[in-house]
Amino acid sequence: MKNIILGALFCLLLLSIGTMVSASTERTIELTIDSNTMLVDGSAVTMDVAPFIKDARTFVPLRFVSEQLGAIVTYTSKPDGTTDKVIVKMPVSAPPSPTPSSPTPTPGNIVGKVTSEGAALTVVKVTKLSKIGIWVPENAGDVFLNVEVILENVSREKIQGNSLYFSLKDKDGKAYGHSIAALDPRFPLGDFGPGQSAQGNVAFIVPETASGFVLSFQDYLMDNPLTIELGL
Repeated sequence: MKNIILGALFCLLLLSIGTMVSASTERTIELTIDSNTMLVDGSAVTMDVAPFIKDARTFVPLRFVSEQLGAIVTYTSKPDGTTDKVIVKMPVSAPPSPTPSSPTPTPGNIVGKVTSEGAALTVVKVTKLSKIGIWVPENAGDVFLNVEVILENVSREKIQGNSLYFSLKDKDGKAYGHSIAALDPRFPLGDFGPGQSAQGNVAFIVPETASGFVLSFQDYLMDNPLTIELGL
């Protein structure tokens, strides 16, 4: 199979739909044609769509690659609910953000915990924020919903740790994709085996007036998602 190595020069592809600037750090992404696994700085990440070649042109999953390079990917919809536009945004600069303390969860200070299919998801803290670092929501009336989570591998062969696998819905069933602009430490990338766990933050951009949020996690090895009501 043919391999594609994508580093800082991948920004040239994104320039066709948005503005992107050079970053102070470099990330290497390796995609293999017709394979659903990509390597991000050497760590395996599973995608739901494989890159492919058609009519001598190479097509890659824009959302997966863009978000691994630090972009925020959002969508707009037509009145019938179908997607009509994909928007990719990058920060102008990326100054370091202060790292908040991560409390040790105890039964008295967690939002919720669920265990299923050999995995356990704990929500430690939920916070609404008008700004994270240099990031602010594009639309007036929107805020960041930042969720600190712990994902434990109780008895599975492996869990695919990736913030892309978290999703959020409100009481009306509206779904929100994760935002790259989470508080530090962000939820880590990479697989982890039995007895291991990962802790970090994931965030979503939601209307300030929305409520009844439910957080879910499901990697490509799980039959059903781990789901927790956030109480907001």
